[in-house]
Amino acid sequence: MKLVRRPLAVFASLASLAAMTLIACGGTDGGGANGQPTTDAAPATTDAPTTPASPDPSEPANAVEDPVPASIPALAAFGNRVDVPIDLSCAGNAFPANAATATDHEFHAVELGGDDSTRVAGAKIELFDDNVLKVPADTTITSPDGDATTKGLFHASVAPGWIAYRVTNPPDGYLPIYATDLEVPVSGVVLPAIPSQGKVDILSALIGPSGYTASKGSGRAVVRVVDCKYNQVQNAHVTIEIDGKSTAPKKSDGVLRGYFTDAEFPGTSQWTSRSGVVAFLEIPGTAKTVRVVARGMLGGVEQVIAVRNLPMVVDGITTAKLFPYKTY
Repeated sequence: MKLVRRPLAVFASLASLAAMTLIACGGTDGGGANGQPTTDAAPATTDAPTTPASPDPSEPANAVEDPVPASIPALAAFGNRVDVPIDLSCAGNAFPANAATATDHEFHAVELGGDDSTRVAGAKIELFDDNVLKVPADTTITSPDGDATTKGLFHASVAPGWIAYRVTNPPDGYLPIYATDLEVPVSGVVLPAIPSQGKVDILSALIGPSGYTASKGSGRAVVRVVDCKYNQVQNAHVTIEIDGKSTAPKKSDGVLRGYFTDAEFPGTSQWTSRSGVVAFLEIPGTAKTVRVVARGMLGGVEQVIAVRNLPMVVDGITTAKLFPYKTY
């Protein structure tokens, strides 16, 4: 049972690895980059059989094939272990620039979903100070081998805040990862995580249909919806756009979607829980652009609350937060 639960909490966490992993398990941390949020009301519906590409690249595509469920509750947030009103006061504002000074930090490369005892050696890790994946990286280091205290340990000069990292050629048994929103605390160890093939396979099988295995050449994405205070957003419907067109996830083939429960375990809901986490599988590796859009109900009106572009990695994982800030 442990083998099943750990990879899930894993997948559902990645931005703040110092406390939980990946996309802020704790709920009140932050992150962001490459987002294109909007507070416009939901797009008008159409009887067209296919979803048209958005005429304006900064606006979300018309999600007529994947509409907000009629029974969805009103948007809310979850922070400090209690339900709180959602804060969208930053919607449309530029993401705050990080003015902190870079200082030396200790990094431990760990297995995604593991702890500091699951160090990973031989991973070539690229760090990006402005939380945006680009070429070239600001720092590139291969996690060293060694004993229990030195394995996977390295140092890099980065500013406290949020950075991105990338592992494109992982060691045997691991998968590539493109990750944004890794927390760099003022003091303490930074924990970039590398996903293991075995744990990802287990997670994917729980989201996909019976007997599911990932298609070669496809991508996966895990995002956490957060508000302006970085509280996790519940009751959000998250759609995916591929090459400018909203794509409705299927239950058996094509793109698959799985919302996580409050306990960060794949569930059967049609919208986000208190965890704010949703995963997409089978994203075509040939896609030129991939974007996720969060919608929900406020005051009885459907609204787009957040939009974000995702950098994809074939046969690997992309992780990010989906927040209301506008960063383009």
